[in-house]
Amino acid sequence: MKIFPNAKVQTLKDCHPGQLVRGYGYSEDSDFGIVFDFDNGDIKKRGVISLTKNGPEYSFDEEPDIAKVLAYGGELVFEVNQLQHCESRASSLYDQKGVLVGTAAGWSLNVQAEEQFGRRGRRAQLHLPSAILSFGQDQAQGVGFFGSWSVYLEDEDRPVERRVLIAKFTVKGEV
Repeated sequence: MKIFPNAKVQTLKDCHPGQLVRGYGYSEDSDFGIVFDFDNGDIKKRGVISLTKNGPEYSFDEEPDIAKVLAYGGELVFEVNQLQHCESRASSLYDQKGVLVGTAAGWSLNVQAEEQFGRRGRRAQLHLPSAILSFGQDQAQGVGFFGSWSVYLEDEDRPVERRVLIAKFTVKGEV
């Protein structure tokens, strides 16, 4: 017997970077998230990019060996909307939260820290191939900026038309 999507409860430490997770035991409507690593040489941390209705927001977990999540098997696949909110040079989409940035070095996702005490959090980028979070902005030359996308969970044993929609995002405001 096979159940899709395959999921199990485990610690955040036991997840791999780029894995789809959901908070476990917090609430019944917790957001999906993507596990990431951060390493600036001095500090190494693990965290989750929450795919909220307001866009992707990151948070670090101080106890990844204790924090429990529902961890999903399968592969995350981003699909960009080529027909709206698309730029080929740094302009209005350059540093907006939720924008997918395609460069020669790969794809990154502009994210922002969760809002705390009414203050907007620090912006960062998640390098999608490695699921590494960094605070530097990718180069603004030879890029594409996409402000509308969907992310799906796919499994090699299921046809692509049966993939599961995890989240959709479109930038807000005038672009």
